[in-house]
Amino acid sequence: MAVKPDARIAISVLYTQDQITISLMADLWVETWSKAMPGIDFSARRAWILHRIGCSPCTLAAQTDQDRWLGFALLDPATGQLDQLAVATAAYGTGVATALLNRVKTICRDTVSLDVNADNARALHFYKREGFVQQGLGVNEHSGLPTIAMRWTKTNAAASGHTGAG
Repeated sequence: MAVKPDARIAISVLYTQDQITISLMADLWVETWSKAMPGIDFSARRAWILHRIGCSPCTLAAQTDQDRWLGFALLDPATGQLDQLAVATAAYGTGVATALLNRVKTICRDTVSLDVNADNARALHFYKREGFVQQGLGVNEHSGLPTIAMRWTKTNAAASGHTGAG
């Protein structure tokens, strides 16, 4: 079921996560990544993301006013590293990813870094549109696929007129 255009989206910081919440987030992650990169069995990586969610220094959740899960972000505010950003496929194109990323930029203040799969054209376009620039190349340690290191800085965003946080 698609997200209704009149649904209000709330972005909140989860200070504690129960097993049900972590499981719902893992389900959303598997769904999202399975669509983005269908050649990889993300169900087989469920235990990995469960651990990742449970250990994340900061978790943001996007939900509707009816408490429907739309997406989440895992980040480390101390380093500015965005580890995961996942949006439910039903919420693609609704602004959920932008809302999550703007909150990440607000929390991290000056800089946000991430690695994105080089074959994930949708994500690459999104991050470039949001003011991220390529910093280098790498390889995903789990899939062996090429990645692109990207970075957003408040200084560069301000100079280009695109802060994206606010």
